[in-house]
Amino acid sequence: MTKEDPELKPATGVRRVPNSTQWHYFKKTPKELAEHPAHKGQQWAFRASLLTADLREANLRAAAKLVELEAQWAIALRQVNPLPVSDLTPETVTQLADYIRFCVFNADDYRRNSPQVAHRVATMRDLAAGKVTKEEALEAIQEPVGEYLDDHSADGLEGWNLERDTQAGKAVARRIHAAILKDAIGAAEWLGVSYDWTKPEARPYLLKLLEAKREALEDLTQRDKGKVVATPSEPVQVPSRPDESPTEARKPGEPLDVLKAAPSAVLLRDVFDDWAKHGKAGRKPYPTKTIAKYSRALYWYEKHTRNPSMADMERTCGVELLRTLVEVECSKGMTTTSVRDHIINLGTLLNHYSAVTGKLPASLWARITTKLDTVPASTRDEWTEEELQRLFGLPVWQHYELPKSRNAGLDAAYWVPLLGLFTGARITELAQLRVDDLEEVDDVWYLRIEETAEGQSLKARASKRTIPLAVGLIDLGLVEYREAIRDMGQEWLFPGINKDAQNNAGGGISSWFSKVKIRHGFRKDVVFHSLRGSLNTALARTGTDVSLRCKYIGQKPEGGVNVDHYLKLKPWDLIPLAESIAYPSLKLPKVYKAPAWRPGWKA
Repeated sequence: MTKEDPELKPATGVRRVPNSTQWHYFKKTPKELAEHPAHKGQQWAFRASLLTADLREANLRAAAKLVELEAQWAIALRQVNPLPVSDLTPETVTQLADYIRFCVFNADDYRRNSPQVAHRVATMRDLAAGKVTKEEALEAIQEPVGEYLDDHSADGLEGWNLERDTQAGKAVARRIHAAILKDAIGAAEWLGVSYDWTKPEARPYLLKLLEAKREALEDLTQRDKGKVVATPSEPVQVPSRPDESPTEARKPGEPLDVLKAAPSAVLLRDVFDDWAKHGKAGRKPYPTKTIAKYSRALYWYEKHTRNPSMADMERTCGVELLRTLVEVECSKGMTTTSVRDHIINLGTLLNHYSAVTGKLPASLWARITTKLDTVPASTRDEWTEEELQRLFGLPVWQHYELPKSRNAGLDAAYWVPLLGLFTGARITELAQLRVDDLEEVDDVWYLRIEETAEGQSLKARASKRTIPLAVGLIDLGLVEYREAIRDMGQEWLFPGINKDAQNNAGGGISSWFSKVKIRHGFRKDVVFHSLRGSLNTALARTGTDVSLRCKYIGQKPEGGVNVDHYLKLKPWDLIPLAESIAYPSLKLPKVYKAPAWRPGWKA
């Protein structure tokens, strides 16, 4: 069917507004969240354009948005109706501690990024110390401030952080649990649990939370001295396990060891915790986005099943869940593609339990979704020569006119698409680059794509690579940009990028690039990832060997044992390939002169 087909109807909430050719999506906030602080007074949870005139695409985007909203509502509903728990697991306490630490840093970022707020803090400290009168303080607060923190504001913040750190240190030393009580209650509300913090059993937990806050405040005092201390990402909210689960026989606070526990005592949530603890190959933790994805699948599982133990787990449990999701949730907007992904992710957890314990048949839920009619993913095509000329003919690349959108990442808006064009790298691989990932060896500049620091992640083992830079990038000034950013004391190559914990470093700039593409009328079949295919296809047309191409763009080639074990290509083997990358039809003048990013820059 096409969008002109009368059988294709707008999904619930999808409609056009006057004087617009694009479809919009309208979804009201659930009544149950009327008193939730984040939703109070908001009639609409979403009311915006879907940025497409194609009805099929609009229905798909609306369905995806609904799944996202329902995941957010599930968390909010737990906060409105917190789950009463008689005790806390070590994992839950750690989650609360991580949230308190996040809040301390987040508040500090707000004060440092808002000179007027920092000025007010410093002035009120002067008032408390008797350095100014009340009238002088009120007058000082109204004075305009500059774009950056002045000495008075910086000294005020430094003194205030030092004072709070000292108070927290005394509270830790003297075991003053009440000093953290307000933070503990707030963190529990954020997680969606209700716990009696006044009972004696809560004191060890309160002490751990107090220590976490003290450590965070201590880090702030180091920030005041100029040390680079990164703000942690907001932890993922994983629902707590109900007390009435079959695991209540375990000792309070004792984590479940799925290897030693009887299958009758192990729930799928226990398996999820163990899976997340094991991490990827090499014990590297899963990205926050991956944890959240599996957590959503687990949410639907616990909502629509009797939550059987591993002793009662059968293939029919997956078949029944699949049927329920299709009949119940798809009628509300969940796509069959999302249903398929949820079932596959839950099957991965069961495979983990099978591999770790051997107490469950392998691949118990395999191929359950084979007969599910899923919506085919949009095809990706290579960028045509004309499309590349139109794209890189925009002012961003012709005049270094950088967009002001926070998602664009300032200088990243210019460099990341060019890097994608000349290296075929994925957008996240480029967005998370560090300054020292570009280095010169024997007069050749190389780009390293690897997990060398927290905040970097790779899709697969084959993604790890070091490749020589194409001359075109060097001619445009990439090395000069790298040197300038390094001289400003930055570790990240693109410090203007908005790093979203849920969507990794590439989430923001990917969103910006998609909007640019739509705004200028490019086909939906070409996306940022198509630059990867364009380079690979161009190299193939020139006769470049597939092993060299795959090594350069970070793709595992087919080839059996010869490729997997005996082909040992080195970075310098790729120099001829890098030298061959050129786009004669593109007019790319050198317009870079200096980084637009500066310390203290805000979108």
